[in-house]
Amino acid sequence: MKGLLQKPEVSAVLAVGWMLLIIFLSHQPGFSDNPEHPSFFEMVPELLGNLLHIPEYGVLAAFYWFSCRTKINSITRLNLTVIALVLLFACSDEFHQSFVIGRYASAMDIVSDIVGAVLAVLMLTLMHRPSQADIE
Repeated sequence: MKGLLQKPEVSAVLAVGWMLLIIFLSHQPGFSDNPEHPSFFEMVPELLGNLLHIPEYGVLAAFYWFSCRTKINSITRLNLTVIALVLLFACSDEFHQSFVIGRYASAMDIVSDIVGAVLAVLMLTLMHRPSQADIE
C-alpha cells in the first residue's frame, strides 16, 4: 500500500472513496425505531464518537497529503492546504449531518477532525523529511 500512496492519482481516488464513506456514515440516523436494534450512535458514548473523528479525518488528511505533495513544493503550503481541505470537508459534513434525523452539527466534531488532520500532517512531515544526504 505504501508504494500505491506515492502515486497522487491513487491517493486522490482513495480520498474520494474515504469522503464517500464518511458521507455514508454521516447519513445514518441518530436513533432507531426498534429498541432491539439500536443505531450505532445510540450504542457509542459521545466522547468515544468524538475521538473516532481523529483517526477518521487523519486518514483523509493523509490521502490529501499524498495526492497533493507532488504539486505543492513548499511543505508549509502543502500542510496548510491539507488542513484547509479537511476543514472544508468537515464543515460540509457537519452541515449535511444537520439534516439527518436524530443527528446534529457539532463544532466539537470539527475540532476533532482538525486535530486528526494536524496529527496526520505532522507525522507525514516527520516521516518524509529530506535527510541530510538529500540536502547536500
